[in-house]
Amino acid sequence: MKVLIIGGTGEMGQWFTPFFKEHGYEVTVWGSSGKVEIAERMGVEFAHDLDAAISTSDIVIVTVPINITEKVISETAPKMKSGSLL
Repeated sequence: MKVLIIGGTGEMGQWFTPFFKEHGYEVTVWGSSGKVEIAERMGVEFAHDLDAAISTSDIVIVTVPINITEKVISETAPKMKSGSLL
């Protein structure tokens, strides 16, 4: 199962990443800051092509600041594959 964490380089994303890795999920993170080094430190892939990562993930987790959560969800949901979980 592939998990994408949008906001994955932030504090909440950095909490979810090891949790899902430890449970056998293939984790990819993306952050607007582009901090690839955080993904590398956690031992996961950084999504350089966010739309492609969204469309191939089984689960997408949004861990962005609350003031942009609704916007991120409305932009993400239509790009997700059928049967995936947001």
